[in-house]
Amino acid sequence: MLLIKRVIEAGFIQRHETPGQIFIGGMKSNPDFVAITAKGREFIENLGLHKID
Repeated sequence: MLLIKRVIEAGFIQRHETPGQIFIGGMKSNPDFVAITAKGREFIENLGLHKID
């Protein structure tokens, strides 16, 4: 969890929360997702490991 927090803080990914709150047994059941940002794409390309289209 700490790694994800650091990557978000660095601006390499963004967290998108789905609208609405659905709870089953006290747990949130609707999914959130992460997306890579332009800064994250540039970082990966600068590593020279992968070309992102």
